[in-house]
This record gives sequence, structure tokens and C-alpha cells, in this order.
Amino acid sequence: MKSRIIAGAIVSCLLGLLSNSTLQAQLAHTPWPMFHHDARHTGLSPYAGPSLPQLSWSYTVGDDVYSSPALGSDGRVYVGSYDNRLYAFNSDGTISWSYQTGDDVNSSPAQGSDGRVYVGSCDNRLYVFNSNGARSWSYLTDDNVESSPTLGGDGKVYVGSLANLYVLNSNSSLYWTYPISLVYSSPALGSDGRVYVGSYGDWQVYAINSDGSLYWTYPTGEAVYCSPALGSDGRVYVGSLDHNLYACNSDGALNWSYQTGDQVYPSPAIGASGGVYVGSFDSNFYALNSNGTLDWTYPIGQWVYSSPALGSDGRVYVGTTDVPGGSGASSLFVFSSNGALDWTYQTEGAVLSSPALGSDGRVYVGSQDNVLYSIKQWTAGTITPTPTITLTPTITPTPTITPTPTITLTPTITPTPTRTSTPTHTPTVTRTPTITPTPTITLTPTDTPTRTPTTTPTMTPTQTPTHTPTKTPTITQTPTITPTPTMTPTKTPTPTVTNTPTITPTPTDTPTRTPTGTPTTTPTGTPTSTPTITPTPTVTGGFTTQTPTATPTPIPPLVVVPGPLTTGQTFSLYVALTEDITQPFDFYLLADTPAGPYTLYLNGKIKKGITPLYKNVKSFTKDFITTVRPAVKIPASMKGKTITFYAVIVQAGKKPPVRKLSDLTPSTQYVILLAKGAAVVN
Repeated sequence: MKSRIIAGAIVSCLLGLLSNSTLQAQLAHTPWPMFHHDARHTGLSPYAGPSLPQLSWSYTVGDDVYSSPALGSDGRVYVGSYDNRLYAFNSDGTISWSYQTGDDVNSSPAQGSDGRVYVGSCDNRLYVFNSNGARSWSYLTDDNVESSPTLGGDGKVYVGSLANLYVLNSNSSLYWTYPISLVYSSPALGSDGRVYVGSYGDWQVYAINSDGSLYWTYPTGEAVYCSPALGSDGRVYVGSLDHNLYACNSDGALNWSYQTGDQVYPSPAIGASGGVYVGSFDSNFYALNSNGTLDWTYPIGQWVYSSPALGSDGRVYVGTTDVPGGSGASSLFVFSSNGALDWTYQTEGAVLSSPALGSDGRVYVGSQDNVLYSIKQWTAGTITPTPTITLTPTITPTPTITPTPTITLTPTITPTPTRTSTPTHTPTVTRTPTITPTPTITLTPTDTPTRTPTTTPTMTPTQTPTHTPTKTPTITQTPTITPTPTMTPTKTPTPTVTNTPTITPTPTDTPTRTPTGTPTTTPTGTPTSTPTITPTPTVTGGFTTQTPTATPTPIPPLVVVPGPLTTGQTFSLYVALTEDITQPFDFYLLADTPAGPYTLYLNGKIKKGITPLYKNVKSFTKDFITTVRPAVKIPASMKGKTITFYAVIVQAGKKPPVRKLSDLTPSTQYVILLAKGAAVVN
């Protein structure tokens, strides 16, 4: 009897352990489980996408789809929207469930091996849902969660907010945090357990040890919006708004950099052979060899904000955004492995979302026309009638909410070492002669956010895209590799791991690892010329439409300068903050129009009303210089009207007591800094 009791106890313990292990937040083995496919953010799929496009289905939600889709093993598609919802679609385009958060869902979802779905929201929370749409738990951070969560093999959840990098346990308790300013970047995870992330606030790339201590940082010349991608050799690839793509060794030393003609917002993708693929706001798409030389480039003629996806057959899928004075069209572009254009698919809005490739040969992508598209392989034959689909009710999430753990802040980061000079490359544009015609698209009728659409599994394209002749790769300058920078050991906090939501990690001062090594050799190959190493150019914000030509004396601490405003076109807005803010503040970027006030977001979104871009920022001691390019066109009704733009910094949590924006002055109560600029619409 006693032996049976002991055996039963052992079995019970084993079952408990097995049960706990299934709740670990490990990444699901699905065709595309998270942003840019995997925890290294390679963007490389084991499956091929369509070689010619045909719309399988589309679904219209309540607002822009900036979020990138994640694909489940059961064929479900998960994506967020600016209408504050996370959506789960069945494989046929009908809606399985949706969940409304408290604000925009810009974050891209990730699916765990247990079927749970993780996503951030601008209501400051990270949400976790069961496969049926019921909320499992949520975690309240200290600011917007626009970063896309990454699930580690250790069962941890990695995500950024606009103030910190968070690492959470699978049960919602805090493991550790590290203070990094304005993290839009999705954390990338190395095989050594380190976490890599970029900062929009202090312009650096961070490598954090698995215990939460700092390993190294690398300073770029401007903000880092994109997510790092990690090569199989540990190399870290990341773009910056200083126009460069950087490749750093695993110890933080610069291996090479490549200069494009404008800001690099997208995250780079890494091919099976080590090639690196990325777009730029200079309206070009680049394919680079692993040593930093140019393989090929394609002049898209539109801004590239979307992060590319790579098929197993070498095809490259990437979205575009129309430029001021452009054709008015945004598209999904698809290139062959040699840089020839295979096909394009035109949408009615900017494609900021990153495509996802399914095991069924489909490609999924969102657009600012409020539509999620599912595009399959084109097949010849007659048009298939549109089936009638029964509406599926939205599943109501369970009301039980797991208590939110207390957030523990990690002490201030120590200074980072000075970077060595970066070789500059001027990209050579290899023009491919023929552009593929865009197939005619039939858009899905608008539907309410929580209803199943009458899908449009339509139409057969009316023309077969013309295949572009094979390009001749142009090898440009081979970069001279810079020596490994010497880093002065600094003290960084190593938090003690906590397993419950309310325990504060106790930092222990440990010296930051000093990267060591010898200067690497110049890559082999047949370079056209060897560039002279020059320091990284001074940042000017990348403003291309209208750059201020004179430096005022004294320099205003806050500047907002609109570019030319023309009906039917997009526009640019130059913003610069050059004064330290040493008290907590909220930041607003607003447009006062005849149709009312609008909030402008850094990622191109415009939303009616007055909403802070950043809330409760503790302090800011680094110049903030950027160009905002809203991805909407000015309507014809605005012709001849004046639009006034405001950049406003106010005391945290306070609203200036004015009835309209035009009443704002630098002396208005709660205003710390105010700048405005006006322009007439042509």
C-alpha cells in the first residue's frame, strides 16, 4: 500500500512537471509564428510563396493593418490593427475571434508552442490569449508596447516598451528589465542567450546578457527603429535612420556598414547563403553579400518601410509606400533571387506590414487600406464564383484577469564606448529594364471588425507578369574592415532573477565585458575599388523634401518644419528637439486642419484627435532629429487651406487648458516647449 502511495506521488509530480512545461512560452513550430519568422529575425521561410499572384481572400477591418501576420499550425492567421483589436482568421478568411484592447495594436503577434498568442498594445500592456481567444493574462508596462514580442527557448517572453526592455516568465511574473529609451524594435535572441535590440531614443544597438546585464552597445548616427537580425555566425545586422545598414560582430565590433540614400526603417532579412536584404526610404531595395558588397539593387520608386520576407526558392517579398508626387499606388513587390522583378500586387494603402509566407504557398500581408490580404499561386481557368460564407460570431473573452505584476526598473545604463570610424558605401543602382504589370485587384467589401466577411476568393489576373531579364550583379566597393573597438570596462547592473511579480530584482555591479580581438582581414573578392574610410557623416535627420537651409541663432530647442503640401500627395515633416528635458513629460505631434486636429505618428499613421505620442517620459538628454512621413494623401478639399503643425512637450499627465490648438503658446500652463510650423496646401 505504501509503495503504491509513493508511486502515485511520483506520477503526480511528473504530471505536474509536464503540465508546467507545456505552459512555457516557447515559439511554435508553425510556418511563420512571429514577426520576421523566428527569434533571430531572419525573415527566411522554409516554404516558397506564389510565383504569380491571385487573390485568395481579403478581410477589411476597422483601421490600418500595420501589424505583421503570424501563422498558426492549424492555418489560422493572427494580426493586429489600429482599430485596437487582435484578429484571428481561419484559413478560408472567415474570422475565428477578435479581442479589443485599450488602444492601437501595432505590435505583431507571436504564437507559442502551447497555442497561446502574445501581442503588445499601445494601452501599455502585453496580452496573452488562449487559442480560443480568451485572455490568459496581461502585463502592464510603463508605456506603449509597439515592439513585437519574441518567445525564447527558455520559456521567457521578450518585449520592449517606449521606456524599457522586459523579460517575463511564462506565468506573467517579471524576470528582469533593462532601461532602454523608445524601443520599437522587436528583441532578437542569440543562441548564446543574449538579447539584441535597437533604441529610437539614444540611437544605439544593445546586446544584453541572459541575466539582464549589459554586454555591449554600438552607437549609430541616428535613431534605430528596426529590429536586429542575427546571422548564423552571430553577426548582428541592423539599420539606422542615419541611412546605414550595420553589420557588427558578436563582440560588438563593426564588421562593415553600407550607406543607402535615405533612412533605413525596415528590419533586414538574411538569406540561406548569408546574403542580407533591406529596403530604404531612398526608394531602392538592396541585396548585399555577406561581406558588405552590393549583389543587386532595384529602383522601386517608392519608400520601403516593410521588412522583407524570403521564400525557400530565393524570392523576396516586400511592401512599399507611395512617395510625394508618385503614382498614388502602393504595392507588394516580389523579386527573383537574381533581382529581376517577378510581379507586383497593388493595394489601396501603404504596405507597412511585413509579409508572412505559409506552407500552402500563400503570402499574407496587411495594408493601410484597412485590409489583410491572402495571395495564392495564380492558376489558369475561369473565375471561380464567390462562395457565401456564414458569419461566425466573435468569441467573448473570459472576464477573469490575472493580476498585473509590479514593474521593477533597472538602474541607469553606464556610458558606452566610442565607436570607430565607419566605411561609407555609395550604392550602385542596377536597373532592371522591365517592370511587371500589376494585376487587377478586386477588393473585399468593408465589414465590421468582428464579423466574418463575405470573402472575395477572387480574381484571376488579367495578364501574366512579364519576367524581367536576368540582371548582371554589380559589385561595388568592398569595405575595409575597421579594427575592433576597445571598450572601457563599465559597471552595469546584473539583476537577481525574480520569480514572482512583486519581488524587486537586486542589481549586482559587474564589469561590462570588454570586446577583444584583432582587426579582421579585408574580405576576399574582386572589388571595383577600395573606399577610403571616413567618419560617419553628421546626422541631419534625413529630411529630403524641405531641409532648413539656415541655422538660426540661437538654435531653437524644438523645431517642426512641414514640407510642401499638395493635394493628392503625401508630405514630410521635419522635427528636431535639441534641448535636454530633465523632468517627466508627454510629447505631442499634431496637425491642426480645417477638418479638426490630428495626431501624427512616427511610423506614418495619422489618427483624428489629440493623443500623446509618448507618455510619462522620465527625461531626455539626447538630440532627437527625425523626419515624419505620413502615409496618407492630402484630400482635394484641403486645396488653398492652411495646415498648422505643432510639436508640444508638456508636463507628464497634464493637458494645457486651451479650447483649440491655436490658443497654445509657450507660456500656456503645463507647456515645457512648443514649436509650430504652417503651410498652405497647393
